[in-house]
Amino acid sequence: MIQKAQDRRVVAVFFPRFFVELAQKEELLSTQGVAASSQPLAIVIHHQQGEEQQPQEQIRAVSYEAERLGVSVGQRVCDAISCVADLQVLTLLEEDITQSLLELAELLQKYTPLISVELPQAKKKNQDTIWLDITGNNQLFSDVDVVQEIIATFKERGHLCYAAVAQGPRIAGTIARHHCKPNGPHFLAFNDSDCRDLFLQSPITALPLAAKDTVFLAKLGLHNLFQLQELPSSTLSSRIGKQAQDVVQLLRGEDPLQGIPCTFPKEITSSTSWEEPEENSASIFKYLEPLLHQLSERLQGRAEGVTTLSLHLFYDASISRLLGTPLRKIIDFQFTTPVYRQVDLERFIGNRLKSQQLQAPVTALQLTASDLREQGREQLNLEQRGEIRPQGELPLFFNELEVEAGVDSFGTFTCANNHRPEERAKLSFPRVLPSRRKDRSPSTSPCDQATRLYHPALPVSGDLSLGQLLSLNACVYKIVRVQFAERLSSIEWWKDHAISRDYYWIWLELLGHNSGFRGLFYRQPNTGQCFLHGLCD
Repeated sequence: MIQKAQDRRVVAVFFPRFFVELAQKEELLSTQGVAASSQPLAIVIHHQQGEEQQPQEQIRAVSYEAERLGVSVGQRVCDAISCVADLQVLTLLEEDITQSLLELAELLQKYTPLISVELPQAKKKNQDTIWLDITGNNQLFSDVDVVQEIIATFKERGHLCYAAVAQGPRIAGTIARHHCKPNGPHFLAFNDSDCRDLFLQSPITALPLAAKDTVFLAKLGLHNLFQLQELPSSTLSSRIGKQAQDVVQLLRGEDPLQGIPCTFPKEITSSTSWEEPEENSASIFKYLEPLLHQLSERLQGRAEGVTTLSLHLFYDASISRLLGTPLRKIIDFQFTTPVYRQVDLERFIGNRLKSQQLQAPVTALQLTASDLREQGREQLNLEQRGEIRPQGELPLFFNELEVEAGVDSFGTFTCANNHRPEERAKLSFPRVLPSRRKDRSPSTSPCDQATRLYHPALPVSGDLSLGQLLSLNACVYKIVRVQFAERLSSIEWWKDHAISRDYYWIWLELLGHNSGFRGLFYRQPNTGQCFLHGLCD
């Protein structure tokens, strides 16, 4: 079934200061003498790494301080510096901007999978807008609730954003860009007729026209879309050529364009660096916390969890060369269940990090999350109404014990096929999922009745005969009953020393008391030496 155009609902999220916020976030500002937030700043964008900044380049974004001093978007760098002597011009790469925009788009996947940061056949590449197609989601949440939650989410991350809801991405983006103000409403959501009236009040630069066509229309005195809409369609077609049909549709309030769905990376990588090297592994955790917070937000936005994580510690290059040590240290983490909550990530990674021995001072961190899997959740909980709890609490507890005790010291006991009783209990990593193997048939060995085993077995003096006295733990016991249990003959004959044992169940009574216990003893036929191997409680 084809969705009608008037039934579409598209949210456009516009970041008016995105380039400046990105530059400040990456700590590109020089803070010598003046606070970074009070310096006038201008941004230029390059396509490739290593391009030199040219005086004739156009400025793509300016800070509030630079704007108050007369610097504007579209102005040449040389002209702006001639007006403001202490203007700082920074360079951003298109690749970094796109990656940062995708990180923000990941947080919105809980509303809809149809998220776009690019429109097809766009004359102007918008690197500061995200579009969400929420058509059909009105049964889950209203447009106003969606927009308010989006604005609050980005505000927590330090981004100013405006949002609008319309029937198409270009109309919604134009309204958010040109009609939301810092001192006015940060979001607008109207019906289709009101959106069209507001769209017609926008400047002519909002149309998908080439620069020469926009200049030509401006010379004719057409400065907004309402003036352009008053022209006959035939006159409009002769003036703007191939784009006439698309422009006429927009002027009528129709926007059938579909955005290009985002393709998110399979791995999540984030990094940070600092000037003063850190020599203590515990003090590095304060730099790791923001990375874990960012990773947790992105994982929750994608509804995924990480099972394989690697932490790279980069040593100071000069000191590492002097000491002859590697330039970095890699710490790998394996989780039995997808982990996405910040508190769990901090507990696992923090405990391991604080126990590491550093070979040189650390100056940077890099966190790489791979093998992302879907989060397991309970959609219905009959005990606590309205609460959705994450699954896998027990595997998370296993992971924490593994980090603290070590892989070789933590696990569950499983039964192994071995004639020697002390070798039948094997320590293995706990299985999260049930095993598909069939359960083994219960053993019929009499030695399996022992509830506790001594390893190694305790040597005893004397013979295992009825009425014999034995000294155990500074106490004297009397043998009141003897029962043969099992014989092991030449077990593990392929080794240097084959094992032969005669096992007996022996009931012992403490002298002077009406108490005792049943023990599992064995005698070595070749030496005659007797041992206490286990107890039956």
